[in-house]
Amino acid sequence: LLLPGSLPAMLKIVLLPVGAFAAGADWARIGPWNIFDDQNGKGEAGTLACAASPAKNPDLIYAGGQNNGVSSGIIKSVDGGKHWTRNSKGLWDTRILGVWLHPDAPTGNHVFAGTHSGVYESTDGAASWTLCKETAAWGFVTSFRAGLIGGEPYLLANSEHGILTRRRAASAFSAWQRIESPGGIANNDHLSVVTTGGRTEVLTCIGGWGGGKLYYASLDAPTRATWSGPLKLPDRNYTGWATYPGQSLIFGRCSSPTACGEGVRPIGVFDTLGACQAAVNKTSPPPRGYTYLSKDPTLG
Repeated sequence: LLLPGSLPAMLKIVLLPVGAFAAGADWARIGPWNIFDDQNGKGEAGTLACAASPAKNPDLIYAGGQNNGVSSGIIKSVDGGKHWTRNSKGLWDTRILGVWLHPDAPTGNHVFAGTHSGVYESTDGAASWTLCKETAAWGFVTSFRAGLIGGEPYLLANSEHGILTRRRAASAFSAWQRIESPGGIANNDHLSVVTTGGRTEVLTCIGGWGGGKLYYASLDAPTRATWSGPLKLPDRNYTGWATYPGQSLIFGRCSSPTACGEGVRPIGVFDTLGACQAAVNKTSPPPRGYTYLSKDPTLG
């Protein structure tokens, strides 16, 4: 947040309490419990990056991860998460970025897995996997969607340098095609899709890991799209403090830079960003969340 340039340069840190981000109903932890390193069969499976479940059979769950050997590959539950099995036969790249169910297979047996080396496909409920070889040279795949191209239903996915397409009605293991993007797409980016009047538009971030800009793609053909971007909102200068719901939780809890609600506490005013960061690092216990406010645009 940029504050008036006429004010002296300063930074202010405000800490959020641990429960500040809680919202909605409670979540129930359902495992995985019986994978890996527990003699009683209740070991955890590490960090999971993605999961998918058919609407008509919610007890069937596929999940996968990539950050360590425990969560590597696909795991499957048929009892709503009470028990899990490894299901990675034929999956030679077990760094799972995305799991998705074919929209025309309500039983949930037709599954796609996005990895760092392309798309894997299974038609037997993840009992076995086959690499879609044409995707191997296109890099990671994280996000799968359904859309229309020329009025015909298509499957869509992102890749390192484009959008992958395949006719929705095509037989299993049919070849994917690719629409090239105007730049790199990071492996933590997803496709946002909207379809209007028989035409699908995609919104994604172009620019690679750790940055980039938003672009629209209007899908013209399985290998061609009209790209527009980068999208940019007009610059706006704020001449005073205000709350901005939906922007950041801190703005909903502080009525001014020095007046915050219960559970939020300031830790000081600093001349430099470095001093500000040092103060955060020394805070005990470590904050679960924090924000800083700058009165000098050059401080970032």
